[in-house]
Amino acid sequence: VAEWIGAQDWSNGKLGLMGNSYRANASLMAITNPHPSVKAIFPSMMDFDNYLTARPGGVLLTGALASWNQVTGILDGRLERPEGLPIPTIPPVDGDGDKTLFAQAVAQHTENVDVLETSMAALYRDDHCYTAEPQEKQNVLAALIPLMNKKRVPVYLWSGWQDLWPKQPFLWAANLEAPTKIAIGPWSHDPDERTAERVQQPNERERVRLQTIEIVRWFDYWLKDINNGIMDEPAHAVAVMNNDSQWGWIYTNEWPIRDNSQ
Repeated sequence: VAEWIGAQDWSNGKLGLMGNSYRANASLMAITNPHPSVKAIFPSMMDFDNYLTARPGGVLLTGALASWNQVTGILDGRLERPEGLPIPTIPPVDGDGDKTLFAQAVAQHTENVDVLETSMAALYRDDHCYTAEPQEKQNVLAALIPLMNKKRVPVYLWSGWQDLWPKQPFLWAANLEAPTKIAIGPWSHDPDERTAERVQQPNERERVRLQTIEIVRWFDYWLKDINNGIMDEPAHAVAVMNNDSQWGWIYTNEWPIRDNSQ
């Protein structure tokens, strides 16, 4: 894909990666051995390691993991799709008329682990599924940090206080040797979070607006060499919440913040 993009008339040969949740994790994995054209990434609502994802503070997130496992199980073909459950479908790829690639992908996905079962069986941080080495098949992102630090691709970490895992971006920033920025606001995991009446909440509308601006600024700087000042600003933008509709911002180059007056 990177080769194809770089060969297009409209491409300058520089590539940025972005995504939310799974796609955020995929962008982080990609910078362990990135294509030379990959110059920056913008992951939002990312994982750090499997233990913090499954057992923050040591307590199993049973409800969240059960819901997550159901969705991934349906997508992997391990579980039946209940009627009426909205699960995104994966569009077919071009050039697979006889569905050979499709069959291979389906077969590979049946080998994926049962997220809930694995997490329930592994109680401690040093259990195998939480401490896999980079060469092993387990997708433990934190184990890949040494590989990421060899390439030092710049990373803008976007997260939210109402996400289940708000500490992850700070852990990434503390461990990555590449240029990093953090924005953590009053939003949840999904930018399309809505009320029971299917109305998008004010904080999520603001998230979409601000995130779009920051994505453009980040990639303008690293992909187009536009000196827009983004790297001259404080490294962390942190929201201080009163409620879903009222919050202010603190801008700092350190975390934790030492100056309590902020």
